[in-house]
Amino acid sequence: MRRGRRFRQTHTTEDFAQLSGPAQLEHLSQLVSDVRAATYTAISAHTGQHSLSTDSAGDPLDAVATANAKYEAAQQHRDTLGAQLDVVGGSLRSIVRLAKAHANLRDSDEQQNSGDLAAAASLVSEAQVLLAELQEESDAENPASVATQAEEEQAAADMLRTVLVQKRAALRAELEYVGEEMYAVEDGMVSVAYAVERAADGAPYESAVAPGDLFFALGELGLAAALADRLADALAPLFLAILRSPQAPVTVARTPLGATLSVGGFSAKQPPQQQQDQSEGERLRLVRDKCALAVGFVQSDVFHEMDADEHGGVLAYVGARMWRTVAPAMRDLVARQDEGSGEQLAALVDAEDAWVDAGLIAPEDAWVRGDVRDLEHARAARRRRELLAAVAEAMAAAGANTAAVGEPGEPGEPGEPGASGGGGREGRKAKGGKAKGGDAAGRALAQPACVVSVRAQVLVDFAHATVAQLPADDSTAAAAAAVTATQQYLAVRDALLLFRSLLTAAIEAHTEDRRGALLAAADCEYVARGLATLCVREREAWALRGFHLLGSAAGLADVVAGYRALARRALEPVLEAARRDVRVALGRAWVAESLAAAEDEDKDEEREGEGEGEGEGERLAAMALACGVVERLAADG
Repeated sequence: MRRGRRFRQTHTTEDFAQLSGPAQLEHLSQLVSDVRAATYTAISAHTGQHSLSTDSAGDPLDAVATANAKYEAAQQHRDTLGAQLDVVGGSLRSIVRLAKAHANLRDSDEQQNSGDLAAAASLVSEAQVLLAELQEESDAENPASVATQAEEEQAAADMLRTVLVQKRAALRAELEYVGEEMYAVEDGMVSVAYAVERAADGAPYESAVAPGDLFFALGELGLAAALADRLADALAPLFLAILRSPQAPVTVARTPLGATLSVGGFSAKQPPQQQQDQSEGERLRLVRDKCALAVGFVQSDVFHEMDADEHGGVLAYVGARMWRTVAPAMRDLVARQDEGSGEQLAALVDAEDAWVDAGLIAPEDAWVRGDVRDLEHARAARRRRELLAAVAEAMAAAGANTAAVGEPGEPGEPGEPGASGGGGREGRKAKGGKAKGGDAAGRALAQPACVVSVRAQVLVDFAHATVAQLPADDSTAAAAAAVTATQQYLAVRDALLLFRSLLTAAIEAHTEDRRGALLAAADCEYVARGLATLCVREREAWALRGFHLLGSAAGLADVVAGYRALARRALEPVLEAARRDVRVALGRAWVAESLAAAEDEDKDEEREGEGEGEGEGERLAAMALACGVVERLAADG
């Protein structure tokens, strides 16, 4: 942003354009010589003076503008004038820089006295750039500076540099005074004045200096970082105090003239017992709310009515410097929440989000959210291991014990706590042998009467109990609920897969053990029905809790098919042996019947009757043998 006065030409170039090329060059050379003399005179007239004015020497800037316009018009004869025109142009460029730097330094006094410090700083900054460009060009074209023209130019430039140093120092002192008046820092308190109306010497400004003007002026002089560091170093301890003592009062007092942020002031300290009575969740909610209050003070009061596009860099600089101090304390607070709920951790994430939303830090610098995510994953993984260890211990304690479950012709309720744990028929009758109701919570697949291992009962009860304990997926802790729910589903799935692998190994190792095979098949069917019941009951809950459960729920439902396939696999050798025994037993009856049919029909009725009696006896004996096979199979199952 440049606020210096732009030069203007005093005469038109119409008559000049009618001249020939050599005539234009001669006229332009004389004009450049005149404006050079006027510029040097105007600058040298201020020797030893701190202030520049036009009273004694006039303002050469308008004449310089006229010469510059005629030089541009002379470009039409560049082909014929060539290097001569370049020499004139080089001299003119130096004069333009000197004249503009002189005008800027002269006008900066007026702007500073009126209170427009931003314009004054812009003029001083532009003058500094012009003199630096002049020095670079002088070093390149006249290294030794021996020519008379170069010496005069160097003397004028040195005089302006001296004035520049003086004006820059005076403006810096004025800006530091305004900064001290605008931002007052005390122990546990930061105050902001929305405007400063008087200069350091007590004279009133024509227009008050606002925070945006102050930071713009400091930025033009390259001094904004000093004030930004001071503000960040004053505000960071207030945020640390909030993190360390959430119960301490935090107030923002606003008036039309300014605002004050106070942390821990004007209040009696809470007794230790009262501090201990506050739950950790309440403390973290206080941290969230009070951090948001302090961030709002920084955004709306410290940088009062400042354009976010123009001054966003300053806000981000102050925020980043504060964050380097505050972030470690917030991360340490997260690390101490090992047993905290998802809602508590969400409060810390909200506190960090307030910084991001205000533009104090960039999203990639938000570390707390990542720390909370890592903590949630670690806690959920630990919970998963604990669940697996608990169910493994319970299944090991059950040993080889068995229990009767189900009722002939009545639906069972596998998975209900206490419904299948060794109570058998009596337990069913105590519940009336019926499902709890027609709603989804009472649905259960029919469980036929059979004998299962207590380990299978423990597994099904574990699956139902674990799914019932899933956290609610609310808006304050949705991420934590998703992680915990997924890990608990994985714990159930892992337990089911582990038990299935144990059953598979037992089936393969005892292919001739009919009782063991039937028990394994009953366990598989019992677990499959229990899981199917669970899927039916939780179907609506899965749909309501969101997409993060769909993968886990689908994996749980897929286990049902695996258990039923394993049940069929366990029964295959038993059924094959039973078929073989029945086929052998019934084969005797078929042979006897064939022999009786082949007897001579002409035989005596008495002998025929006796033969039929003998064949009938053979068939009855074979049927009895086949029934015995079936009864043994039923008894084993």
